[in-house]
Amino acid sequence: MGQKKVAKTSFNHPGLFAAMLAAALLGPVGAGCGGGSQSTASHTKGVAPKPEPPENSAKATRPALPASKILSTATGIATDREGDRAEVAVEMGEAVPVSEAEDEVLLACETKIFQLRSGPERSIAIPFTVSATVLSSLATDIVVNLNSFGAVREGGDVDPNGGESFASLPLWAGGYSDGPTCTDWADIGNGAGSVHWGSDVARPHVKQTWSAWLILPNAITPRDPTGAEEARLLVEQPVVTLSSLANFKLDLDRSSGIVKCFSAYSLIPGDVAVMAEDTSAAIRSGCSATRATASDAGLGSNVDTDAICNSRYPSGQIRSVDVKGGTETIYDRQASLRTVCAGFGAPDDLRLTPGMSCALIAAAAVWGGPGVNAGASELCDTTAIVQGYSSKGWVGVASAAAEEKACGYFSEVFAGGAGVVAAGAASETGPGAAAVGLGTYKALASFLHVACGGLLDGGASALGTRLEANHETHVALDVTRHGKCLLLSQKTGLSGTSWHAVGCPRATI
Repeated sequence: MGQKKVAKTSFNHPGLFAAMLAAALLGPVGAGCGGGSQSTASHTKGVAPKPEPPENSAKATRPALPASKILSTATGIATDREGDRAEVAVEMGEAVPVSEAEDEVLLACETKIFQLRSGPERSIAIPFTVSATVLSSLATDIVVNLNSFGAVREGGDVDPNGGESFASLPLWAGGYSDGPTCTDWADIGNGAGSVHWGSDVARPHVKQTWSAWLILPNAITPRDPTGAEEARLLVEQPVVTLSSLANFKLDLDRSSGIVKCFSAYSLIPGDVAVMAEDTSAAIRSGCSATRATASDAGLGSNVDTDAICNSRYPSGQIRSVDVKGGTETIYDRQASLRTVCAGFGAPDDLRLTPGMSCALIAAAAVWGGPGVNAGASELCDTTAIVQGYSSKGWVGVASAAAEEKACGYFSEVFAGGAGVVAAGAASETGPGAAAVGLGTYKALASFLHVACGGLLDGGASALGTRLEANHETHVALDVTRHGKCLLLSQKTGLSGTSWHAVGCPRATI
């Protein structure tokens, strides 16, 4: 991510600022102390007070989330200056209408939902599961705060949570041993979005589990009947506290659905690692993928899209300059192709798989000629990805709708290139084959010709899936097919934020 000019941000709650201050001081991956406290709690200078959830034991009221419904997982080790260590894992699940969620904990928020002029049929709930295990030799307090959520905006910036980020005031419903509790996001002093295990239960090598829901009232509307537009921009940065200020370092090899976005509301602005409800939406908005970005488990590969894209385009540069009325961020050729490879410009709700990223790399090579980095060939030319093309597993889910959407998009990517693709598939010296490996390229060419109904000859119209006039898709196609580079324009007033395909500042591949 390039550096950006930081806009002024106001803070309407001291606890939120404390949490962000701790995260900023402890580095970009995410660390710190829960924000806020009860009015009777004492404050230690230099240390943010811990939130105080209700004085009873946390309870996992909901059955474990099925793997197919978990969209992001943040797993890591929290350590403090006293030597306390704990493994903490946070799972963020798929949003569902409150009216369809089967959990009595949500009933605790029913009154507040109606006070916000909403209702269960107009509200969505995002399930969270938190687990923690003390790894050090002594029992300790553990606090995990989920109240550092926000919404991704254009340019990959994360807005702080609150009424301005979502349609209505978010609520937290949490389960405890003496009953569920409902708090609004700003009520940090009463433990909104946080769980506290005391040292009487958080003993070494004993796993603790807690479940909660983040509720977004008024998310479901006639124009958005599922609430997907509201949910897909949600990101979460867990904050962990042990007996004192703790550093929570994510293990990206054991996490999933993690992206890096630009946080302007930290004391020290910069990139932070966050859980994403929809990684492809976050990346299209300007966030960066990581090696923990969700990949297609159906391919049977441990290599995700970020590793593939970075191996092919390892040296991209992004530079921001001040211009009249705002800023412009220019991506060089490698950075532009890497951003498209990771999902920028793909149709909404199309989650890129490793096979799709390899297809985009092949297309860029076909249209742009040689410029090979051997790492991409090694990561793309695998049996799992070849079999994914053959079995249609590359579209991520086994559904006709997903296949049609993928075929429609890649028909535009390769449109008019039937002869070029066929020639490249016949020789390992062809640019596409050299970029992703001959076996992968042949499997891709076969899939595009056969499974997608001969789209390379007839284009998207042959499938009846021609993409709508999506500006960002056209920008991405110009980058892939016409050697252009990305320019992000951010200006005040009516101009707002917009993406453009422009001439590249310099050739880097």
